[in-house]
Amino acid sequence: MPAGRNVTKLEYQAYSKVAIKTMSTIVNNAIGSAARSSSPRDSASRRPIHRDRSVVAHRKEAFVACEEILEEVKKKAQIWKREYYEGEDENEAEWKANT
Repeated sequence: MPAGRNVTKLEYQAYSKVAIKTMSTIVNNAIGSAARSSSPRDSASRRPIHRDRSVVAHRKEAFVACEEILEEVKKKAQIWKREYYEGEDENEAEWKANT
């Protein structure tokens, strides 16, 4: 966004069939990576929450994984956006690759 200009509207377009396939691949890769990095004990053991702070660590890892998925989608998915700025003629709005 250009400095000092407010976005008043966003419009998105996608090459849906390919974008969905790309996003599915990204999510499946993230799930596979998470499964390879965790041990059976992580999901199968029973531990009191008040004594084990690893629950918080797993939550943090999940948020980090979601952020990584979002960044990959922004880089690779076939999605474009059009930003409309305050005071700009709508015909001047340009399509931008999702980055």
